[in-house]
Amino acid sequence: MSDVPTSAGPKLAVEVDHYAIAEAPPVERPSALRRVWARFHAASPFASNVALTMGANVVLGVVGLITGPICARLLGPSGRGELAAIQNLYWLAATLAMLGVPEATLYFTARRDRESRRLLASGIVLVLLVYPVFYLCAYFLAPYFLAAQSHVVVQTARWVLLGLPLYALLTIPLFSLRGNNDLVRWNLMRLVPAIGWFALLVALFFAGAPTPRNVAFGYLGVLAAGLIPTVWVVRRRTSGSSSPQPELWPKLLRYGLPLALAEIPLTLNLRLDQMLMAAFLPARLLGLYVVAVAWGNTVPPLLYAIGTVLFPRVARADASDRPALLAQGVRIGIFAALILAVFLAAVTPFTVPLLFGKAFQESVAVAVVLVFASAICGVNVVLEEGLRGLGETSSVFLGEIAGLAVTLLGLIALLRPFGIFGAGVASFLGYLGTTIALLFRIRMKLHIRFADLVIPRSRELKEAWGRCVSLKRGFLNAQD
Repeated sequence: MSDVPTSAGPKLAVEVDHYAIAEAPPVERPSALRRVWARFHAASPFASNVALTMGANVVLGVVGLITGPICARLLGPSGRGELAAIQNLYWLAATLAMLGVPEATLYFTARRDRESRRLLASGIVLVLLVYPVFYLCAYFLAPYFLAAQSHVVVQTARWVLLGLPLYALLTIPLFSLRGNNDLVRWNLMRLVPAIGWFALLVALFFAGAPTPRNVAFGYLGVLAAGLIPTVWVVRRRTSGSSSPQPELWPKLLRYGLPLALAEIPLTLNLRLDQMLMAAFLPARLLGLYVVAVAWGNTVPPLLYAIGTVLFPRVARADASDRPALLAQGVRIGIFAALILAVFLAAVTPFTVPLLFGKAFQESVAVAVVLVFASAICGVNVVLEEGLRGLGETSSVFLGEIAGLAVTLLGLIALLRPFGIFGAGVASFLGYLGTTIALLFRIRMKLHIRFADLVIPRSRELKEAWGRCVSLKRGFLNAQD
């Protein structure tokens, strides 16, 4: 999509001798930033979009590497574990209550972008109507999910649940931007909560009040503040009527509910280990594990970027072109995941104590395991985005169910005897189980060999290198 706003004003009308003569508005010279992006994008649309998204993900990763250690040092292992217990319940309820509507908004916006504003409004209203049910469920289940935590932590988690609507109001509009293929603004808006989170931690540091309760409520304030730029940008970049249309709800739910069902095992795959720790282990051990998770999360940015660009590319392609596009994206994702995981695992023993402090030295071993687990999780994102582009949402659900079963069995067998290291191994095995199941579903759907899905071709590696060179030349030329 062009960077020129769709809400450009009407042409000027000048009355001369009772005749209305249309006068075109003056042509504005594009800004230097837009000229750079235009040439950058012209060199290779796919590679430039991946590079843009990867750049935003790298920024998010760097911010995470800054805020993660700050938060850990401010709260210590026990306080960091209490904050994780509070926020995990919030994210679980907020994610499950979405009913797959964000993905449905993305899919239908990509196919019917002229109705993007109506789709967005319909999706938001639908989710807000069902949020009270999920709030009540989470409220009454909080003492069981947080059984090993103090009464103060449980009560704080219940109050934080009142901020559930903020998640929908921020998330669904971003999916609408992505559906319009407006990746520039989508990536910019994704940075807003991360920057707000950094500002919050700095403010709490100077205020001298870094308690888990203050941090949890402060983060809700960050989400509320993020609504202002989000609404402003999305309103300018969407078109059509902004009134919700209940007639669209069945269509959104038909596409989204299989993904919502898949979101249950997906969310549990990502958070079941921490939730069980909150129920059975002291907050200090949970804090050590959360730090290891934070370090492991530095792996997926590139893989998320590939999956993000792959979805609309597959969704909009002709049926005959989809298998080749999907298979190529998967091969590139697996190759990139392997390179990143090996490098980060090698530097983990030195980097984790340096960033998070010596109090988190015990996190190193499980952090190495979670680096490889996160790499596999990133590959799963690529696989699932490709399947969503094919419209195969049920395959995503089946893949996540397989992974959840492996994760649950692994936690039962490994959590008590091996502690946080056992939880890390269980997560690794669970993600791997999802990968295998998703590969089988893609093979059955597209009738291609496993080797064609997982082994990168020398020609593709040469093309990838050539695209990097082209992007570099496009960037340098744009600066001239």
